[in-house]
Amino acid sequence: MLIELGGALARANVGLVEARQLPIEHHKHYDQVTGETSWVSMACVLMPAALFRELRGFDAATFFMYGDDVDFSWRVRLAGFKVIHQPSAVAFHDKRLTNEGGWVASARCSGAWLPNPYPMDGPAAENITATASQLQGIAAAHQL
Repeated sequence: MLIELGGALARANVGLVEARQLPIEHHKHYDQVTGETSWVSMACVLMPAALFRELRGFDAATFFMYGDDVDFSWRVRLAGFKVIHQPSAVAFHDKRLTNEGGWVASARCSGAWLPNPYPMDGPAAENITATASQLQGIAAAHQL
């Protein structure tokens, strides 16, 4: 999956690449050849950490959940980058409720559990940066 996402990210002017989600996929339009789309769900994406920092992450003050991914995708596009849906990369997006009725919000992406990235500072941001560094190492090793 990382090779699929990294290959798409390595193309010119691509800033954000998402994997297809299972068991429930978001239905949206994307170009069947280029993968370009207007927005992505942030359940399992690959993007340069520098771009995430430049855009200052998610706007959690305005969009706690639901809508933050669309807002972020549009800000990526406004910064001059393409947003890509990569259906050949597949992620299981765990969408369950706790016994108390809260969401169990996590995504399994290529065998690694990734944190829900709220807020942009603190441990979640450190995990995102660490994960991005690991993915950059994988991309470098595969010459992506």
